[in-house]
Amino acid sequence: MSVKKNILLVEDEASIAYALKLNLEAEGYAVSVSESGTEAQQMLTENYFDLLLLDVMLPDKNGYELCVDFREHDRLTPIIFLSALSDSDSRLNGLRIGADDFISKPFNLSELLLKIERLLFKSNPRSDNNVVTFGNNWIDFTTLEAKSSQGHKISMSKMEFELAQLLISNENKALSRDYIYGKIWGYDDDSLPSSRTLDNFIVFLRKYFEENPSQPKHFLSVRGVGYKFKL
Repeated sequence: MSVKKNILLVEDEASIAYALKLNLEAEGYAVSVSESGTEAQQMLTENYFDLLLLDVMLPDKNGYELCVDFREHDRLTPIIFLSALSDSDSRLNGLRIGADDFISKPFNLSELLLKIERLLFKSNPRSDNNVVTFGNNWIDFTTLEAKSSQGHKISMSKMEFELAQLLISNENKALSRDYIYGKIWGYDDDSLPSSRTLDNFIVFLRKYFEENPSQPKHFLSVRGVGYKFKL
């Protein structure tokens, strides 16, 4: 499953934001732009981004405050400050509060693109077809390794991996309980186990990969049918 990397660009200078968005999209990234810290914070609560580009001086909530708030619940997503500030104290402050890099304006576009590429690779070094990233999670179906959105490695059973792979490989398709049982457990319609068996496995997948398991965004119930996966 090949998915564009999502970048949030927080920049209040329209000309800079436009030029950067254009160049980033030319590199194959999906780019969302915010002109203020308050708007950006709202976007971060409603969407997942693979990397953040933050200006420091914004009309309301500044980039430092945005970074601090974001790092309280996400320690992994790469953050790069792009700022007109060039003094060492500003740079050190940005790095100290959790940014991965601090680049002063005006900057070299090629250098920025290279740093973005390297940070994205570092945060998710696997890119073959057997590795899937969603939210801030990744699952490697070859090595049977997984990482949660909190950055913790997850110990999963082989059957949990198989169920996750079945749902993910059928992204956005509602799979019936009978179909899932047949594919994972190999039972026919006359010998299905308790319906709670599948439900319990889904509970564990949500516990592993959902930020709020009681309000899942990825492993979803489909009333009267079964379950589906949504990126």
